[in-house]
Amino acid sequence: SPLLPEVLRSLLYRSDNMFTEMTLRAVAEASCKQATIKNGVAKVNELWRLKGVDTAALFMRDGSGLSRNNKASARFLCEMLRCVYADRDSLGCDFSQLLPVGGVSGTLKSLLGKTPLCGRVALKSGSMSDVQCFAGYFPADSPKYTVTVLVNNFLCPRSELRRNIEQMLVELFSTE
Repeated sequence: SPLLPEVLRSLLYRSDNMFTEMTLRAVAEASCKQATIKNGVAKVNELWRLKGVDTAALFMRDGSGLSRNNKASARFLCEMLRCVYADRDSLGCDFSQLLPVGGVSGTLKSLLGKTPLCGRVALKSGSMSDVQCFAGYFPADSPKYTVTVLVNNFLCPRSELRRNIEQMLVELFSTE
């Protein structure tokens, strides 16, 4: 098997849902439990609670995020990302360097490409019917901020929503 950072980079760049489901099962198995989604979810919740991240706003039903019953607040995502970045030495990798970069790579290649933020924001995208999310770090090379944009039940075309999110991010960070 590839090393964990390689697996994470692949699933973060390509949004590989099979990798995420299998990674969640591996988390369960590594904690000496049966390799089930339920056991993996319990271990993930326990991990975040032990790290001091409030999991009250995390409702995890699978590893891929495709279940309509999955829910996470923007605050939870920012706290989780802050914790992961602060813990990068003990993790053996800098998680911010595993994420796609706006205008450059992965699922973000077409976002922020023709803006002053091209190459400067590292984000994971997530989408499904009526949902669009981006979560990650700014600046990409040496994070100062965690960033989460979560939009539910939008009425405009997704392309328009993405343009609006781009504009918002540019207005927030282009002077940094």
